[in-house]
Amino acid sequence: MSQFGATFKCGYFTASIVGFSLLASSSVASGVTVLNDDFTDGLSNDLTNTTDVPWFTDNTASGSFGTVSPTSGGFNPSRPALQMRYPGTAAVGTFYNAGGDVPASVTLGVGDYIRLRTNFLLDEDPILNGSFSIGLYNSPSLTFTTANGGSSFNDDSGYRANLGTGTTSLAELAYEGGTNSGILAGTDNATLTGVSVAPALNQRRVSYLAELLITRSTATSNTVALTISNAAGTTVLGTASAIDASATQFTFNEVVFGINTGDRRQFDNVLVETSVTPVPEPGSFVFLAAAAAGLTLRRRKAIAR
Repeated sequence: MSQFGATFKCGYFTASIVGFSLLASSSVASGVTVLNDDFTDGLSNDLTNTTDVPWFTDNTASGSFGTVSPTSGGFNPSRPALQMRYPGTAAVGTFYNAGGDVPASVTLGVGDYIRLRTNFLLDEDPILNGSFSIGLYNSPSLTFTTANGGSSFNDDSGYRANLGTGTTSLAELAYEGGTNSGILAGTDNATLTGVSVAPALNQRRVSYLAELLITRSTATSNTVALTISNAAGTTVLGTASAIDASATQFTFNEVVFGINTGDRRQFDNVLVETSVTPVPEPGSFVFLAAAAAGLTLRRRKAIAR
């Protein structure tokens, strides 16, 4: 499998937007919404929406810069969607807790799941033969402070689905170990053995729906499944499933998108939900404790007066 040149991270969405409804395409019931972003505010973090997330790029995924930006005219001319063009970078969206500004993560217990859904469309004309990725990853550091994450993404690991376009027949699942290079790059990528039915994604500016579902099957294994449907999720176009029988990763805190050479993609209505209640990252507890202590002190002073 060729390495990917562009990646993007982001979150969850639970309602219908402009006729593109994110209906369930699997038998798993809806859970806790972790991430919900329709890019109305572009790529920034809207603190008034507790499930909206900021987006970052990984410029280690490619030697040259492409476009990772909000754009109108694909899904809905009245508001932006996420646009990615090659040569490009990793697109990364991080989970946040209910406060909207403290990073959070999801750790799966046996039987728990985490699910990513997103609408996407192919924007080049004609549709090129290639591939792109959607994934659920974990970053041990979460040190993203600017649009360019750079080497801070080198230790990110997780599961992704690779989808083919044009005449490329592809619907496969892979795991990245996070031991070297940027997201979707390096030698730490391994395709999971499973079964798949590859769809024909060759319609320009037609909205599709992709769902990536990760379930912790046992203490040492994850089941990973991909479903590709029409925009409403009512007609399944392709599927893939695999079991990682020696899994070591059960924690997730980011969404990743990536594209291959010559591609141009748009993503919208990004939704992440889980059966687990997300918790703040360890470094965030210091912030929360300080905030709580400050509030307690103010209350004591008010009572003293």
